[in-house]
Amino acid sequence: MSLPLILPAYQLNATASVQTTIVTNYTTAEVVFYAGSEAVYSLTLTQQSFFVSLPAGLQVGTFVIESGTLMMQVPEQFLTTQPGMITLNCTYTDVDVPEPQPFSAYIATWYINE
Repeated sequence: MSLPLILPAYQLNATASVQTTIVTNYTTAEVVFYAGSEAVYSLTLTQQSFFVSLPAGLQVGTFVIESGTLMMQVPEQFLTTQPGMITLNCTYTDVDVPEPQPFSAYIATWYINE
């Protein structure tokens, strides 16, 4: 496949999702948080800037990231079995989760030349 590579959206809950698009030699990721169909926050991860802290209180639909980080691991060029990954680690609240709870998930995975 050719770049850009638009990965399936990761659903945080019924009102929130995260969409990742891989660009530039499979080592740059554009990440957009959506509340329904509305983009509410976006950022870019690169091989040099692979770790980012999210703004405290980031509201994505009813899902509120109280504090969190995104970390990208680029796919190994010579190991076709090691995918690229983006991990979301955060504490969140929601309509049914009023007390902050830990959350960790791989929100995107991809392979070189996928």
